[in-house]
Amino acid sequence: MIDGYVTSLNKTLNRWETIKRFVIADHELSVESGEMTPSMKVKRSAIEANFVDAIAGMYPVEESARHGDFEVSEDDLRADILG
Repeated sequence: MIDGYVTSLNKTLNRWETIKRFVIADHELSVESGEMTPSMKVKRSAIEANFVDAIAGMYPVEESARHGDFEVSEDDLRADILG
């Protein structure tokens, strides 16, 4: 169902704007969870920390490492996401 909406939206966007990967969160983002500010802005650092495994799962290590002659571990990828 969601894939259809994303596919439809992507047809209206330039290639660099398209959604390539996404996951559905198991809860709504909220101020109480620390993922939103009181003015309803997303706290990116909290999202990255709370969804580090989901984000890392969207970028397999093999794909991340193909841009160079080095190896990247999943721990390195998670550390990179968290900064």
